[in-house]
Amino acid sequence: MVMDSPNLSPTFEELRARMIKFSEFVEIGEAEQYDRRGDKPWARLTVEQKAQIRRELNDFKAEMDVHEEARRMTRFHKH
Repeated sequence: MVMDSPNLSPTFEELRARMIKFSEFVEIGEAEQYDRRGDKPWARLTVEQKAQIRRELNDFKAEMDVHEEARRMTRFHKH
């Protein structure tokens, strides 16, 4: 979003464009009528993909600036 005014406050038009409107009607259904189980995308990852994610996380954590006294609390993932 681009702010037009010099004090970086949004204009009335910008605020109006972001306004949230709620419906007066709510649709409900019985719990038995739909699948309540959550999607588990991590269950579809291969062993290699999981290892790659752990490597990326460890690399990211190793590059972070961490206070010396807090460094011992950084958890690295086993390969």
